[in-house]
Amino acid sequence: MQLKRDTDYAVRIMVCMAESLQENEDKKGMTAAEIIATTGIPRASFFRICGYLEEHQLLRKVTETDGEIWIYPGRDFWDQSLFSISEAVEGNMQIFVIFGRNSHLLKKYGKQFEQVQEKVSESLAEITLKSIVNVNG
Repeated sequence: MQLKRDTDYAVRIMVCMAESLQENEDKKGMTAAEIIATTGIPRASFFRICGYLEEHQLLRKVTETDGEIWIYPGRDFWDQSLFSISEAVEGNMQIFVIFGRNSHLLKKYGKQFEQVQEKVSESLAEITLKSIVNVNG
């Protein structure tokens, strides 16, 4: 399985925010410029991906009166997982979606493919931002 570059960038953004919040508990967010500099993500890609993450309420973007853009953690930030982050960008984390419903493989091995999909989804869902940056433990 290969994920889109945008998914890599989304994980970088979320982990960058998590590391920053963990290092400085008084900090509530980061400027877009800080995240871009830290992650090395191209500016246009950063804002496109932040749009996906904001749409799924993983992040919140606020433009201050001086034009500076701040990024804040979204809903259940620490519990967001590699699965939820990836799904926000990919739209669908179904590995075998490319198989046609009438394909020989799906007809013959559909149950096995479903089991694989469940295991992959569960594994990605277990890896949260909290566990990645080892918060409280």
